Amino acid sequence: MSRNEKFKFPEDRFYDSQYHFWAKPDPTTGNVVIGIDALGLDSAGELVYMSFHRAGTEVRRHESLGSL
Repeated sequence: MSRNEKFKFPEDRFYDSQYHFWAKPDPTTGNVVIGIDALGLDSAGELVYMSFHRAGTEVRRHESLGSL
Protein backbone atom coordinates (compact mmCIF):
# COMPACT_ATOMS: atom_id res chain seq x y z
CA MET A 1 0.00 0.00 0.00
CA SER A 2 1.40 3.37 -1.00
CA ARG A 3 1.18 6.13 1.58
CA ASN A 4 1.48 9.84 1.75
CA GLU A 5 1.53 11.72 5.06
CA LYS A 6 -2.26 11.80 5.39
CA PHE A 7 -3.70 9.31 2.91
CA LYS A 8 -3.42 5.60 2.02
CA PHE A 9 -3.64 4.39 -1.59
CA PRO A 10 -4.34 0.64 -1.89
CA GLU A 11 -2.50 -0.94 -4.80
CA ASP A 12 -5.46 -3.12 -5.91
CA ARG A 13 -7.06 -0.30 -7.92
CA PHE A 14 -6.31 2.16 -10.69
CA TYR A 15 -6.18 5.88 -9.93
CA ASP A 16 -6.91 8.99 -11.99
CA SER A 17 -4.51 11.57 -10.55
CA GLN A 18 -6.23 14.53 -12.20
CA TYR A 19 -9.77 13.88 -10.93
CA HIS A 20 -8.94 11.64 -7.93
CA PHE A 21 -11.21 8.78 -8.93
CA TRP A 22 -10.29 5.12 -8.63
CA ALA A 23 -11.45 1.92 -10.29
CA LYS A 24 -11.15 -1.56 -8.82
CA PRO A 25 -11.79 -4.45 -11.21
CA ASP A 26 -13.38 -7.61 -9.82
CA PRO A 27 -11.86 -10.47 -11.83
CA THR A 28 -14.51 -12.95 -10.67
CA THR A 29 -17.50 -10.94 -12.01
CA GLY A 30 -15.93 -8.67 -14.62
CA ASN A 31 -17.49 -5.67 -12.87
CA VAL A 32 -15.59 -2.56 -11.85
CA VAL A 33 -16.21 -0.65 -8.62
CA ILE A 34 -15.50 3.08 -8.87
CA GLY A 35 -14.95 5.67 -6.18
CA ILE A 36 -13.24 8.91 -5.26
CA ASP A 37 -9.96 8.80 -3.39
CA ALA A 38 -9.44 10.44 0.00
CA LEU A 39 -7.58 13.42 -1.43
CA GLY A 40 -10.36 14.15 -3.91
CA LEU A 41 -13.04 13.76 -1.25
CA ASP A 42 -11.13 16.02 1.13
CA SER A 43 -10.75 18.64 -1.63
CA ALA A 44 -14.37 18.40 -2.80
CA GLY A 45 -15.94 19.01 0.58
CA GLU A 46 -19.61 18.05 0.85
CA LEU A 47 -20.99 16.08 -2.09
CA VAL A 48 -24.56 17.11 -2.81
CA TYR A 49 -25.20 15.37 -6.15
CA MET A 50 -24.05 12.16 -7.85
CA SER A 51 -25.25 10.67 -11.11
CA PHE A 52 -23.83 7.56 -12.78
CA HIS A 53 -24.71 5.39 -15.77
CA ARG A 54 -26.74 2.27 -15.00
CA ALA A 55 -24.85 -0.74 -13.70
CA GLY A 56 -23.76 -2.87 -16.62
CA THR A 57 -23.26 0.06 -19.00
CA GLU A 58 -20.09 -0.45 -21.01
CA VAL A 59 -17.73 2.53 -21.15
CA ARG A 60 -14.37 3.01 -22.79
CA ARG A 61 -11.25 4.79 -21.65
CA HIS A 62 -11.74 8.58 -21.42
CA GLU A 63 -15.55 8.31 -21.54
CA SER A 64 -17.69 9.75 -18.76
CA LEU A 65 -19.09 7.38 -16.14
CA GLY A 66 -21.28 10.02 -14.58
CA SER A 67 -20.89 13.20 -12.58
CA LEU A 68 -20.51 14.52 -9.04
